[in-house]
Amino acid sequence: MRTAKEMYDFVIDNGYVNRVPKRWLKKHFEVVEQRLRSDEDVMFAFAGCNVGDLDMVGNFAYAITTKRILMGKKKIIGEVTKSILLEHLNDVTFKKDFNFYTITIDTIKEKLVIRNNRKINPNIELEMQDVLLKLNK
Repeated sequence: MRTAKEMYDFVIDNGYVNRVPKRWLKKHFEVVEQRLRSDEDVMFAFAGCNVGDLDMVGNFAYAITTKRILMGKKKIIGEVTKSILLEHLNDVTFKKDFNFYTITIDTIKEKLVIRNNRKINPNIELEMQDVLLKLNK
C-alpha cells in the first residue's frame, strides 16, 4: 500500500477500526502517506486511540511499513506524527477486557498504548503478528 486511500480501504474492509470517525480517518492516513519514503511500502494499517503518551493522546492512523511504524493524526490546525524504527521494537501485546481491545507496542524508549472497543476485528492480532514476523526475518 502506498496511498491514504489504499490504507483507509484496507482498514475499513478488514474492520481494523471502530472508534475513529471515518471522515477524520481519511485525513489521518493522508498524514501517514505524506511521511512515506520512496523505498518503503505499508504492509499493515489500522487505527485507534493512543492513550499511552500524554503528548499524543487521541485518534491516530497507524501503518507498519517495511522499515518502521508510522502514526499520524490530522488536527484542526496542524498535524502530529511519530515514527518508530522496527529495530527498536521489543514486544507487541494484545489485551481484551470487558470494554476495550488494547494493543501495547513496547519499544526501546517508550510504550504506545492503543485502544479500540471490543468490536474491532479480532484477527488484527494474528495479521499484525504475521506482518511483524515476516519483516523481522
